[in-house]
Amino acid sequence: MEDAGVNPRDVDFYFHGQASPLNCSNYLTPNIQIGNCFGMKGKASIHHSEACCTGYYALEQAVNAVASGKYNCVLSGCVEFGDSAAVPNHPYKREKITMEKFLQTTAWLYDRNYTRSLMAGQELIYDDAAEYYKRTNGLTDEQMDDTLCWMSINNRKNSSKCELAIERKTYDEIAKENGYNSAIEYMKSPFNPRTGDFLRMSGIEIKCDRSLGYYIANSEDLEGDGIRQWLLESLSMSNLLKESADMRDRILFERIPSSRRWLPVIVNAMRDGKAVEITYQGYSRKEPSTFTVHPYCLKLFKQCWYMLGESEDYDMPRIYALDERMKNAVQTKKKLTVPARFNAEAFFSNYFGIIVEDGRKPSTVELKVDEDQIGYFESLPLHPSQVPVKMTKDYTIYQYHLVPTFDFRQEVLRHGPSVEVLAPEWFRDEVAEDVRNMMKRYD
Repeated sequence: MEDAGVNPRDVDFYFHGQASPLNCSNYLTPNIQIGNCFGMKGKASIHHSEACCTGYYALEQAVNAVASGKYNCVLSGCVEFGDSAAVPNHPYKREKITMEKFLQTTAWLYDRNYTRSLMAGQELIYDDAAEYYKRTNGLTDEQMDDTLCWMSINNRKNSSKCELAIERKTYDEIAKENGYNSAIEYMKSPFNPRTGDFLRMSGIEIKCDRSLGYYIANSEDLEGDGIRQWLLESLSMSNLLKESADMRDRILFERIPSSRRWLPVIVNAMRDGKAVEITYQGYSRKEPSTFTVHPYCLKLFKQCWYMLGESEDYDMPRIYALDERMKNAVQTKKKLTVPARFNAEAFFSNYFGIIVEDGRKPSTVELKVDEDQIGYFESLPLHPSQVPVKMTKDYTIYQYHLVPTFDFRQEVLRHGPSVEVLAPEWFRDEVAEDVRNMMKRYD
């Protein structure tokens, strides 16, 4: 108001928008308190709540009030969803506003009659309708993805014809600008990653600054969180690719088999607390088998996603690959059962890769690495326990505390003669036997 050169007494009417007045101000008529606060006591005002549309409607009402000719000067204000709120009767104390608490104070704003067809209350609508449509029509995940992509393409095309549209560019035009032949090809490309669903619940805090634009506000908090760091890196890569659309034929990606097909099923089941029924055929099996699995966790290793889960046919959790071995996976109505003290990171902490050998204790392993490979070991350690115990100009000896499984042995052999196993002796003998057997094939 100071910047506009307006005195509070010059304002004829005040429109106060607040999505949840009970949540932030603890008043049903916060317009009165706010108006009194900045010098508009006795002036006409009104409070309104329209959930996420509150800010837009606050401006709409103000513009219409002036346009009507009844008012010469009006003030429109909207309260953003706060991080914390004042504690009643404690002027210096504040408490965090959780989503659960926020929804409790906004429930009275909504009429569920309008959202029954969506199988969800208006305050929480995710993918319920899409999931119901897919299930009742017997669609696969790929078919449902095609449906949603084409809906987006057609909706944007129809919206571009609206005279009031701010953005008139269709997905066909965007695809052409990025070097794609069709809109659907663009929708399924790395230039249009669908990370929104993940970011919604990832804890990544995105803020806007007038000079910087949008930025990650809590990037330091994400450094120790693997999944959030992976999402942040994916988002950064997405922006880079969009800026380099003319070089898409020179940027190559490694394929992660079937991750797009089975990963969402497993993630959704874990989130919903439900078991999954899978049809699986290991490489050594002649026929696939169908059974129920309780997914404990997911792990990405060597460009393939793996699920650790306990089947009702086994006493111990087993590893299942989300590649061509997974023939089918569907969420069941059975409640997911996971040991109360299970910790995924701790479970794999003594292993390299995804093979877990129950009952074996970790060993102290020493590898002698030639000078030409040291840089690779330093930039990408084989295991979190890796520490250099002896360094010379020709080699470095690294020590590890883990269970030397088949995965670890394969990784050591991958480096050829540049890496030598020094200890334990039994593991050195295993690797030496593999080397002798390879030599026989070349004799």
